Amino acid sequence: MKLRTFEQKYGFDFVFIFENGERKEVNIESLVVKYLKCDELSTVAINNEW
Repeated sequence: MKLRTFEQKYGFDFVFIFENGERKEVNIESLVVKYLKCDELSTVAINNEW
């Protein structure tokens, strides 16, 4: 399943939207808190080549 787009809801809460139309709401804090501060999440982008 390939990620099509995402939306930041609040803080580390995101909605991920996949090519098949499936939507998943996820809190990614435990995955990224070591690497990013909450205010740095506005620079996140999808790399389609990766």
